[in-house]
Amino acid sequence: LETAKRLQYHPSHLARGLARRRTENIGIVALRRFKEPVLTNPFYSRVIEGMEIETTNRNYNLLLSVLPADEPNAQLHLPKLVREKNADGLVLLGEMPSALLREVFDRRIPSVIVDFFSPKLAAHYILSDNRQGIAQMVKHLASLKHKRLAFVQAPQSDWSFTERQSG
Repeated sequence: LETAKRLQYHPSHLARGLARRRTENIGIVALRRFKEPVLTNPFYSRVIEGMEIETTNRNYNLLLSVLPADEPNAQLHLPKLVREKNADGLVLLGEMPSALLREVFDRRIPSVIVDFFSPKLAAHYILSDNRQGIAQMVKHLASLKHKRLAFVQAPQSDWSFTERQSG
């Protein structure tokens, strides 16, 4: 132990993962939308920041894979980190193509979906209450006597935007 400490030895993460059959990696899968990087999205950047803090505290690594959803004819197959089993679990950010979700669920990869809900999927979700949040905001603005309110959203039909519009 003294020699290991003196030589600043650290065990191989890969070798330990093989022996334990665990990678100690958590994968994040996101879609690139509107040619904008996921990390500059005000919502997802905070979600990823929180995940980074928690995975670090638990001695896990966080791996990010961004799929090119906006590119014409983009093939949205499972990212390499999933195909090669380089993650013990996945966090899927936002709405994903159903074919991609089917592949994840068929492989029985532990997963959680953030900011998207489908009653057709028996999945684990982390959701904001978009509908109630907007309703509370509108009530608050009305209580301040604001009379002309507008709802602006990106031209898409994502679940979270639909929920906000309903609110």
